[in-house]
Amino acid sequence: MRWIQNICRWNEGLNDSSKKGVWAVVKRELSRMCSRPLYLGVVMIIPLLSLLFFASFLNAGLPKELPIVTLDLDHTTTSRMVIRNISAIPTADVRKEMQSFKDALDEMKQGKAYAIVSIPQNFQADLLSQRQPEVVVYTQFGYLVGGSLLMRDLNLTLAMISGGVNMKVQKARGEVEEVIKPRLQPIQTDMHTLFNPWTNYSVYLSTTMLPGILQILVFLVTVYAIGVELKEKTSRQWLARADKSIGKALLGKLLPYTVIFTLMIWAYDAVFHGFLCYPMNGSYLRLMMGGMLFVMAQQALAVFVIGMVPVLRDALSVAAVLGTLGLTFSGLTFPINGLLPVMQAWSQVFPIRHYYLIYVNEALRGAPFYYSWHYYIFLCLFLFLPFVVSIRLKKALTHQTFPLG
Repeated sequence: MRWIQNICRWNEGLNDSSKKGVWAVVKRELSRMCSRPLYLGVVMIIPLLSLLFFASFLNAGLPKELPIVTLDLDHTTTSRMVIRNISAIPTADVRKEMQSFKDALDEMKQGKAYAIVSIPQNFQADLLSQRQPEVVVYTQFGYLVGGSLLMRDLNLTLAMISGGVNMKVQKARGEVEEVIKPRLQPIQTDMHTLFNPWTNYSVYLSTTMLPGILQILVFLVTVYAIGVELKEKTSRQWLARADKSIGKALLGKLLPYTVIFTLMIWAYDAVFHGFLCYPMNGSYLRLMMGGMLFVMAQQALAVFVIGMVPVLRDALSVAAVLGTLGLTFSGLTFPINGLLPVMQAWSQVFPIRHYYLIYVNEALRGAPFYYSWHYYIFLCLFLFLPFVVSIRLKKALTHQTFPLG
């Protein structure tokens, strides 16, 4: 921590009240940052720990070996073959063979199993006589990802087993394979998973969750950095250092955070697309430009909030709500096109929505700039928000007539 103390001494040495302007405000803000560990923790430590968490937490890409239980009421070679095939699924791990459905259901209720596969009595006999026995699958959809993955893989495995058995039965009757295949699958599907062929959840989850966390931090830090001047009644000294210019005051105060948070989001991209080899099918420079505009747009929105509500506690509450809603309306968990038209329009007021679309177009789709330029324009439009509240914010900083928060 000695280097932080050296920076603080350097800032204190340059903290001359006779100097005014943007750089004087920058030096003043750097001195305030170094004097409060809270700034260091929120601006650097939390973003880096978040990066470490997501880079290691989802390194497998997909959940594997989810525990399931089986209920074999037939106890024949065919039923055991079905269980062996299910055990071979990468996402499933057959932990136990239960003796009753009640015991199997208890395992699921206790969270020890994500699915139950029940093979009925006379399964082999009904299968050989083509009476279509039913293998019943119960999945735990309280866990959306695990339940949907297991349902997909179990359905595919059981369909393949059913097709293989039917083919053997019809071959035993003397029919040829060229005739059997079109009968088992009249329409053959040729599926291609685009942009994320590995179905790696981290490719779209981590690369959006981390900017989502960062936008909340940018929002809160910006509101706090301005609001604390009002709370501690130091706003007049801040304006005096900026030569009583609200533009210079905001530019000097926010510039250090802009640089740090921009470097942070660039570090995210470097780790994901460089170290972890996530797909980058477009322009890395355009993605970096989008990241910088995203940070600046989020700061501009925060200035608008503290300008409209120049009370620290109230502005922080609004920032926390809007930051959380921004992550919801980014389109990560639910497609925006599936929402009501009013909600689709509401999603446009969050900078992270536009950054997410830039990321998808640049990193995953590799789309030309023609398909993304308007998202950059939207982010630039946010930069005009501080001008809307500049007069109101300057009055609040000058007169300090609002309640302390």
